[in-house]
Amino acid sequence: MFLCIIKLLKYIFVLNTIMILGILLFMLFGITHLTYGIDVYYEFISVFFFTFNLYNVVFYVLNKYSRSFNNINPEHKKMYVVKNYIKSFYLACLCFTLPYYINGQYDILFIKRCAIFYFMNDLIGLLLVHKLPITTVLHHSTTTLCGLFIFLKNDNHLDIITLIVLYAIFSSLTFMVNFYLGNRVHCYNIVFKYYISFIANFIYILSCIINWLLQLYLFFGIIWTIPIYQTILYICFLYSVVKDDLILMRWLYDDQLHYKHLMV
Repeated sequence: MFLCIIKLLKYIFVLNTIMILGILLFMLFGITHLTYGIDVYYEFISVFFFTFNLYNVVFYVLNKYSRSFNNINPEHKKMYVVKNYIKSFYLACLCFTLPYYINGQYDILFIKRCAIFYFMNDLIGLLLVHKLPITTVLHHSTTTLCGLFIFLKNDNHLDIITLIVLYAIFSSLTFMVNFYLGNRVHCYNIVFKYYISFIANFIYILSCIINWLLQLYLFFGIIWTIPIYQTILYICFLYSVVKDDLILMRWLYDDQLHYKHLMV
């Protein structure tokens, strides 16, 4: 009975910690988006240090209160799990900005602020997560460079840079994928992993279809007003990310079949 109470208190502590982190992130996210008096570069610095410390806090909590996480071997995979959990959380927060873009508003300052929250986790992941696969390193590096590149844009006109950022923001709907990527490393429940992978892939496919259609619709609306080199760059970008999306969809589907076979 005493052990059950201790375990319950531990879960309550973990839940409260997550809630506090969530409140802090929403406050940071909300204040910087609603108060345009805050310089976007100061926001970059604030989000950088917030995310850096968030990695350490989540690592400490999971390592102390999750036996499955504590047993992860090799050790460097623990930070990989933390990275995916935090990215999943950030993407879930960004979902709340989607109505703003659906209404056709493309204020450059707001887009820059959203971009910071999107690519910051990838930047911190490059610094703190060891032995990342080369494909992941390339993906995170590209995301970070694209995110930093948008700081050069100073107008509200819809162009290639805006389309690339919109692709990233609308991909926030796929936050369940990153949750699954982290959870699968230390979760022992096959049934849970099967349903999470199924739900994540279903949402992933649906959101990608919406994203692709939106990109094509917006692109054909500006194709005659942009230089040819921007068109070529955009086509290369779209080909690269769509190819990665399709590969990940296939990988998630293969995982589903594997877990389904184990459940039989």
